[in-house]
Formats: sequence, structure tokens, C-alpha cells
Amino acid sequence: MENDEIREGGMIVEEVIENEDGSATIRFNMDDYLIPLFIRQGIRAILDEKKAQIVVLPDEEPVNKDAKVIELSDDEAQLFIQMGMLDAIKKGIDEVVEKEEGE
Repeated sequence: MENDEIREGGMIVEEVIENEDGSATIRFNMDDYLIPLFIRQGIRAILDEKKAQIVVLPDEEPVNKDAKVIELSDDEAQLFIQMGMLDAIKKGIDEVVEKEEGE
């Protein structure tokens, strides 16, 4: 497999730029399998944050399937991908910290 080839469910870090403020900008290349997973994770991260602030009333009737399907702009999709990746990284870091603190 060549460096620019991605296996299904794979992701490659293409570039890491260290910023002056101590943060880093990371550019990933991922396959079509991971993109919707990170979009969904980004949406969940935002919804979980907002759920703490809003009381969600129970449904009297299920929401129509067509009403639940939306089309995202490229910018919206990119935002959710980034939110999903950050949430996954944070949860991974939190799990590692919790395991270390428990030992």
C-alpha cells in the first residue's frame, strides 16, 4: 500500500503544523467510510452539549423520516467532521486519563 492510499476505515495524518500559540493544525485524509461517522459524532457532540440546557419533550408521534434527512453544505459538513474528530480525540484522552488515575 502506498502512503497516499487509505484502507477502508482508515485515516492518514498528512500534515501537522505547530502554531505560535502552542496549538497545532492537523490535516487528515480519510476514506468515505469515516466521513459520515465523524459528521454524526460532531452532531452528537453539539446535541449532547445543548441537551444539558434544554428539556426535550417526549414525542407524541414519531418524526417523519423525510423530515430527519437534511443536506449539508460543504462548510457545514466540514464543521461537523471537525467537531466529531475533536470529540473523539477528547473522549479518547479522557479515557486514558481516567484509566491512569484509577491505577
